[in-house]
Amino acid sequence: MALADVLAGIPGLGGFQARRAMMDQEDEADIRAVMGEMLEIFGYDSTFASDGMEAWDIISSNDFDLVITDLGIPGINGLELARKMRANSIATPILII
Repeated sequence: MALADVLAGIPGLGGFQARRAMMDQEDEADIRAVMGEMLEIFGYDSTFASDGMEAWDIISSNDFDLVITDLGIPGINGLELARKMRANSIATPILII
């Protein structure tokens, strides 16, 4: 399934309201750039983190409409980040890739 299809399936996506996305995945600059451009097309302002711990610090002190994370991100991985978010009652939709 293409990323555009996944993002299009998220409720509320596609209006004109600015949305914020946290993306801690991708230590590869090319993929990060493409993901950032895709999110911008869908109306998201993106915030990036270089590892799971930095992502948690940012997520725990900000509101996001979507979190995209990588299963293999350094620090705490994407699954651990998702568990930590839910354990702290952060209900933001999470896309783990």
